[in-house]
Amino acid sequence: MEMLPPSGWGDVATRQRVDALERDMDLRFQLVDQRFDMLEAKVEARIDAGFAALEARMVRWFVGTGVARLGALSGLGGLVLALR
Repeated sequence: MEMLPPSGWGDVATRQRVDALERDMDLRFQLVDQRFDMLEAKVEARIDAGFAALEARMVRWFVGTGVARLGALSGLGGLVLALR
């Protein structure tokens, strides 16, 4: 008892009060975890949308350049045949 501060018994925490504080902190941490989970889901959705748009652009580019290459090759083939 000599270790207690001289302020009195009103400043001493009870086991019930410490347990209640622990429950309150657990709830707060759960809410913070939920907010981080929602933020992570939003970021992942935006990244996925960005990758989908990039993938569509790449497909269009590959198809376009493939068609252009085929056109160039067939033009060169026609030119070779014409020169023979």
